[in-house]
Amino acid sequence: MIVRVIILSLFCLTNARGTALLLELGSAESPFRLPSGADATIDDFDNIRPGVFDQEDNFVGEADTIGLDVAGNGHFIGTINLNNALVDARLKVVDWENLMIADLADATAQDAFLPLADPTSHRVSATDVVWQPFVYHALTIDSEGAGAVDDVAGDYAEFDNAELTATAGPLHEFVGWTGDVLPDDTTNNPLLLPMDRTRQVEAVFGPVINDDWAVRHFGTTAIDPEADADADTLSNRDEFRLGTDPQSDTATNDNVSVTAGWNLIAPTVQPDTALWPPAITVSWSWNALEHSFVFGRTVAGKTGYWIHATEQQDIAVTGQAIIDNTLLLYTGWNLVGVAQTVATPASNATIWTWDTAAARYMSVDNGQLAPSVGYWILADGDAVVDLTP
Repeated sequence: MIVRVIILSLFCLTNARGTALLLELGSAESPFRLPSGADATIDDFDNIRPGVFDQEDNFVGEADTIGLDVAGNGHFIGTINLNNALVDARLKVVDWENLMIADLADATAQDAFLPLADPTSHRVSATDVVWQPFVYHALTIDSEGAGAVDDVAGDYAEFDNAELTATAGPLHEFVGWTGDVLPDDTTNNPLLLPMDRTRQVEAVFGPVINDDWAVRHFGTTAIDPEADADADTLSNRDEFRLGTDPQSDTATNDNVSVTAGWNLIAPTVQPDTALWPPAITVSWSWNALEHSFVFGRTVAGKTGYWIHATEQQDIAVTGQAIIDNTLLLYTGWNLVGVAQTVATPASNATIWTWDTAAARYMSVDNGQLAPSVGYWILADGDAVVDLTP
C-alpha cells in the first residue's frame, strides 16, 4: 500500500541524551496516516515508532517521541531523541501492531545526521511514504560438542537482530561459531546476529586441555588449542580428546577382537576415517552428559563401545595410536576405555565391564584397567582424571 502523505523535516540538535532531531511529521494539507489509511493520533505512537537503521538495514535504535507534540489533525512537530549517533543512517517508521514498516528519510553522507553547531544548516525532507509488511528470515541453530545455545531460533524481521549466547558444558569451553557468521564475529559470545537474511549458525564446544597433558607433550601450558602441530588435520584440542600424539601423525595397525554376540570394547587406534571398519555394523556409545546411548559408526579414542558381532573375528584397524589416558569423567556413569594397562582412578572406584563368555557384567576389583576393553565408571562429580603412566 502506497500512502503519499508525509512531509518530514529533520533538524539535528544535541542534548545530554545523545542526538535529538527536530521532526515535523505530516502537515495540515497532507496528514500523517496509518497503514490502514486513517489519520494518526498522538496515541498511535505507542505502537508506531521512528527508528534508526544503518545502510544494511540493520536496526540501530528506537527514537523517544516524548517531545513530539500535536500541531493539528495528523500533524506533529517536536523533538525525537536517539541514544545513537546517526552516521550513514536511515530513518524509518515501524508499526509494531500491524507489522508494517516505511522509509522516512535517508542520509548517505558521512556526517548527515551528526549533531551540528548550526542545526538549521542541514535539513532532510520526505514527501512519500510506502508502507510495507515486515519481511522475515529464519534462524536455525545447532551445536557441536558439550554445550548449548539459548533457544532463540525462529523467524525474525529482516531489520531485527538475534542475540545468541553459548554456554559450555562441564569440562568444556566455547570455541566459536561456524556457519552464517561474519569472520570478525566467530568468537563473540554473546553473538549479535543481524537477521537481514536466512542464517544457519552452529556453536562449537571443545574440552578444556589439561595442563599436565600440555606439559607432557609440549613442555609448556602456553599452547594454542586450535593449532595442528603435526599437520594431521587434528587440532591440539582434538588430539587431547582422542588420546593421540599431537606431535606425530605416524600410522599404525591393530586388531579389534570380537566374539559372537555383544562385546564391550575400546579402540587402541584412532581410525583415519573416524569410522569403524565395514565389518562392524552395530555400534553404541554412551553420552554421559545426556545420560543416553548414541548409535553410530563413528569412533573416538578413550571411549567404550557396545559392538554386536555375528561370529568371532579379528577386525583390522589402521590409524594413529592412542597413547594418552587422560579421561574426562562426568557425574554419573561413563563408558570409557584406555590405551595401555593402567591403575584404576581410585581404589574404591565403582567400575564394571562385560564378561563376554558369561554374557554378564562383572565388577573390576583388581585395581587395573586393560586396553581394548570398555568400562563403566561411576563418578560422583565432573573431573579430569589422568591415568597416563
